[in-house]
Amino acid sequence: MAERNCALQVEAYRKLHDVYTDRNAAVRSIREKCPGKKIAWTFGSNVPDELLMAAEMVPVRAYGDHELPRKAADRHLEASFSSYWCGLFEKVVGGKNRDVMDVAVFSNTTIMIEKIYEYLKALDRVQPELQLPPLMYYEQELFNPTHLSYKRAVENFEIFRNRLQIDYGYRITDANLRKAAEICNKNRDALREFAELRNAPDCRVTGTEALTVIGASLIMPKEESTELISAVTQSAKNWPVVEAAPIYYTGTMQENTDLYELIEESGGNVVGEDHDWGDRHFDRNVDLKDAYISQAIVARYLYKYANSERGLVRNREKAVPDRAKAVGAKMFLLFMNTNDESFLWDLPSQKPHFEEYGIEIYKIEGQKYPFENAAKLKEELTGFISGRRDN
Repeated sequence: MAERNCALQVEAYRKLHDVYTDRNAAVRSIREKCPGKKIAWTFGSNVPDELLMAAEMVPVRAYGDHELPRKAADRHLEASFSSYWCGLFEKVVGGKNRDVMDVAVFSNTTIMIEKIYEYLKALDRVQPELQLPPLMYYEQELFNPTHLSYKRAVENFEIFRNRLQIDYGYRITDANLRKAAEICNKNRDALREFAELRNAPDCRVTGTEALTVIGASLIMPKEESTELISAVTQSAKNWPVVEAAPIYYTGTMQENTDLYELIEESGGNVVGEDHDWGDRHFDRNVDLKDAYISQAIVARYLYKYANSERGLVRNREKAVPDRAKAVGAKMFLLFMNTNDESFLWDLPSQKPHFEEYGIEIYKIEGQKYPFENAAKLKEELTGFISGRRDN
């Protein structure tokens, strides 16, 4: 199934496809499209795009270098780093496009991102000849979205705002923050309208097509991607219905479509996902009615759909099953790379809700990327989707 001809025949979709499949070229093109602006690579979904845009930067979601061997990661990282995180580390230290990584902004979205930041800071001190890009850290209160957490998150926002102004000499005004929030809200609105076509009973979009559109929007200027997404949505309303088992996905982040394509080849279709390269990215808008725009931006990131590692189990106990039900999923797939198993913490409390909703659960552990045995993985996925389950 994957990307169908009905999608590839649409010019707007092809442009997004080209961005997604050749990200290095897409990021490099930002230099020409946005002259004078710095390219800020964001590691984690809790770095506010609005703040970077108001600082005359173009935010780009960091993606990994996954070609083997990963020489820098193999040399500097211990075995507790899963292949996904190794790919991100490789991108900064030995990867392509270093010359268009003007600044790398890390957040505490996950513990592993924090560790990568700490390792890179140490490496920068002991091996300055590597000429790593400027490294910055943005701390977001994530564990429990209480009022005290909100107050602390606002303080952190202002601290980072001041640091950007000092380091880059550009005054970040409330007016510019509001303008950036409006642009980001429009982008999220466009993504949500597109997502409705994969969540409807007569699903019109494959998971691969959805991940391509969402992922491309993360690595290009917001205004440009919004226009393309809207054009794709209008066309996709007339695409053929996807005849496949609807699946809700959680687990290791998927920054490419390899797994989704295997799922589709096995008779399934991902109609929603619980990871930062999928539909969590466009959860919630910034409340533009709020008189204090910086606080409104903070609230958007603090109160959006929490991830597994940083969200409390009790806050995700019913939220994830409810999401799966809302998008029409009949199956729930938990897929994890080796040393990336935090998602198991949530499952015991979620299981009764999935059973209540009649949603089948299946988990796959101990994976690596690139896949070591795609044929075996496809066989296992086919067994799950066809009803021949073994867990």
